[in-house]
Amino acid sequence: MKAGWLTTKERELYFYLLDPTIDGDSLKKPALQKILSRHGYETANKRVKELRNMFDEDLCPRREELLEELRVAKEQKRQASPPPTKIHIKMNEPSTSSSSRPATSDNESTKKPIKLKIDLKKASTPPPAASPAIDNEDDDEDSFAYDPTDIQDEEEHELREGQAGLWGEIDNDEIKALLQDQIMPVSQDEPTLLYYPSLHFYVERVRRFGRHYIMPRLFTVICATFALFAIISAWYAARTQRLANGYCDSTLEHLPAWAKSTNNGCIPCPDNATCRDGQLICHPMYVAHRSFINQIINVFYPLPQDCVKNKKIDHAIAATQARILRHLAKLQGRRMCQLSWSLRAPEPSEFVYTTIDEIDASLTQHLNALTPDPIERDHILKQAWDHLEGHASIIMKHTPDTTTRVATTDVSYSPWCLLRHYLLKLAKPVLILVLLYAGATNIMHRIAMRKMANDVVEQIIDFYEDKRIKYLNKEEASPGCSIITLRALFDDPRHPDLWPLVKSRLKKHRQLREGETSEDGDRVEFFQMMNAPFTAA
Repeated sequence: MKAGWLTTKERELYFYLLDPTIDGDSLKKPALQKILSRHGYETANKRVKELRNMFDEDLCPRREELLEELRVAKEQKRQASPPPTKIHIKMNEPSTSSSSRPATSDNESTKKPIKLKIDLKKASTPPPAASPAIDNEDDDEDSFAYDPTDIQDEEEHELREGQAGLWGEIDNDEIKALLQDQIMPVSQDEPTLLYYPSLHFYVERVRRFGRHYIMPRLFTVICATFALFAIISAWYAARTQRLANGYCDSTLEHLPAWAKSTNNGCIPCPDNATCRDGQLICHPMYVAHRSFINQIINVFYPLPQDCVKNKKIDHAIAATQARILRHLAKLQGRRMCQLSWSLRAPEPSEFVYTTIDEIDASLTQHLNALTPDPIERDHILKQAWDHLEGHASIIMKHTPDTTTRVATTDVSYSPWCLLRHYLLKLAKPVLILVLLYAGATNIMHRIAMRKMANDVVEQIIDFYEDKRIKYLNKEEASPGCSIITLRALFDDPRHPDLWPLVKSRLKKHRQLREGETSEDGDRVEFFQMMNAPFTAA
């Protein structure tokens, strides 16, 4: 939005009315307070969110209306202002006389600077009516008119007089307080920003940086740029040539490392390796390796890999050595299992000797799984036997036919031998424990049967006592009962041994007497109380 009738200071003062892209979110709290206060809104104790809502909802829709009110107020102020007053301004001529000055041409005299003195504070107040200082008939070249209506706004006038800042009547203390409230450093070189910077602000800062820092050092920057370009070009050419050629051929072994790379533009062949046709082939027992720093530098400039000793070879040697020891111990264990049922150390005459060739043949499958290279397999076997020569449990014999036989003092028994040994060793204790358990179980059972028999006998005595009383009261035909009836009433079929024990107790009981009676034509035992009349047939 353009408003030509506004001055530059007024555009800075009312920028939020001229730019429709400015909203409450793009302004900071001090700016919002100042703007809203200028238009009569109460901003004390208001939060930023409330101030932004007031700006977006009340001020933004009234941009055109506020600009029109400002234009009308400015026009009315201009019409109400007094007519312009002319003020004589005299030129300060040199103090020397014309006779003492050298003669010069007219053109040279016009080129001399002329100093003017203008007192705006005195001009702002009209002179008294009787003063003859005002002369409207003077030539325009000798006088300059000062019109107070040129300053059409009080705030602009205050700005020119140095009494107000960009946002109105704000003194230095107030500006510092506002800046501290925004946590912004107070700087004398840059203007205070009370709104969020736009893209134009950053563009201007970039331009200022270019004028103050880049342009004075332009020659240095150009030289540095060309030097950097030359370095990058040389680096790129060397990198491309190295990648194309690969590793230097091993025929250049007599040359130093720097000569290998500079002579053919290739990557130097490392130690413990053979390079041919640009390819790297490490010697047996060595593998290609790059360190972490080498990997980072290799991204930008090709560097050779290092052929380091293969750590897997050491692990394979240790595994092969342990496998040989286990094999010998198993052979010795089979022999000891045949000779004795006990686990004992073998005697010197009981050692089992085996040739190295037989053991190597048994390790063929194991070595093939470790490495496919025959040179590495032979190296692993040789190193494993070299380590076993000084082993404490290994016994080696060299025969006249140059055959080496090997044995071990360690014994590894099979699971069957171990089971047989421990069964024999633990048979007697186990048998004793079984017998003790059986005896204790039998005793506990007999005690439980006796207790149950006593309980059953007491129940039978109570049964006979009731039967005797009923007999005396003539409620029963007989005071006794047969053994068959008693068993049907009191026997527990879960314990077969219970009733014979109860029967023997009944026969020995002092309160019962035994007899015989006929039941279904058979003679059966009969029991009744001693104090009851005997009625057995």
